[in-house]
Amino acid sequence: MMQALIPANAYLVRQGTGAFAQVSKEEVERLKAQAPTEQTRLLLDVLWETGARISEVLDLNVVDINVAKATLKIRRLKRRKRFEQEVPIPGALANALRLFARARGRRSRLFGATRVSAFRTLRSLGQKVLKRDISPHQLRHGRTYDLVGRGVHPVVASKALGHASLSSILAYYHPTEDDLRKALQGP
Repeated sequence: MMQALIPANAYLVRQGTGAFAQVSKEEVERLKAQAPTEQTRLLLDVLWETGARISEVLDLNVVDINVAKATLKIRRLKRRKRFEQEVPIPGALANALRLFARARGRRSRLFGATRVSAFRTLRSLGQKVLKRDISPHQLRHGRTYDLVGRGVHPVVASKALGHASLSSILAYYHPTEDDLRKALQGP
């Protein structure tokens, strides 16, 4: 079923280049290990775990963290309409975010960063650790690839990532030759 949702020419898109570049889970772990600040580590964690856009993450307020439910309330824009979505996150991340906010006396914005400063920080960190430029959106691409690659149904992944339609996920998921080989070999 899942293979039927992927266009036949998807394998022609080279994974990891240009507009389709992505950051893998392993690369995120390497970036977090070398992150210069706790804020950068947490920013990477939130971007990866939620698959959210950078603007959605920077729009988070302290009150958007629900430690009891281990969720973040993300404000999304879908078809020009704003809506809120509770996105599950690991409990340890919810606690770390709450402690981070409390330690800095933050009552409103969770991250004290602008879009430009977040891009610069991640690009610099990517150059240092991965020897290439990265952008926050590449974590979204990577998370999509990770979810679908682990067998999460595209409809579920699409909803979790706040896509306006199922076809949006196809813009992020680019199977490799190995993915296609595994799919065609069957069980």
